[in-house]
Amino acid sequence: MLCRAFSRLNLRHLGTKKESKLWRQKPNRKPRIRVRLIKDVDGVGQKGEEIVAKRGFARNYLLPSRNAVYALNSSSSRDDHVPSDLQESESPNQSDNKKILQFLKKSAVTVSRPRDDEVAIYPWDLVSACRKQLQLHVPREAVSFEGDAPRLSAFGNHQAYIKVSPSLTTTLGVSVVQDSTIRAKDRKLQKTSTPL
Repeated sequence: MLCRAFSRLNLRHLGTKKESKLWRQKPNRKPRIRVRLIKDVDGVGQKGEEIVAKRGFARNYLLPSRNAVYALNSSSSRDDHVPSDLQESESPNQSDNKKILQFLKKSAVTVSRPRDDEVAIYPWDLVSACRKQLQLHVPREAVSFEGDAPRLSAFGNHQAYIKVSPSLTTTLGVSVVQDSTIRAKDRKLQKTSTPL
């Protein structure tokens, strides 16, 4: 008896049956929002396309990585709501690439090897020399040598090719010199062979 009275009180409080169903409706577990893509995103869409994405995916990935912006009403023009720093120009980073090209053409790197060692300069040796001498990070994949050789194997002056972008490649002077200091192994032998 008590249960029926309690249920009647709830229904009276809510009003009609329609209102009671709305009151008991669960929240949307998979909300979606409309976004417009600024860049091509694999598996999602292409630049300029307006998509409906899950709220978490849009807020946690698309928007922070600057791949998309919130979509406004469809009557607005395509780029009105895109911030100016996100709008792509005809040639992105072209001025930066020119500065890097000019800097690398003027620069040269010196790599030293001990005098009795075999000379072998690999791309990672050149990357570390660029980082130390030029304070410039060059990816190892961007470095190649004359004639597509895997390494430099002689003392003297050489040219290395650095790929700045997919269409731009520049040269960097590499000078391989003999180190005049005695090798570490030879020092140990001298210390052990000297009589007391």
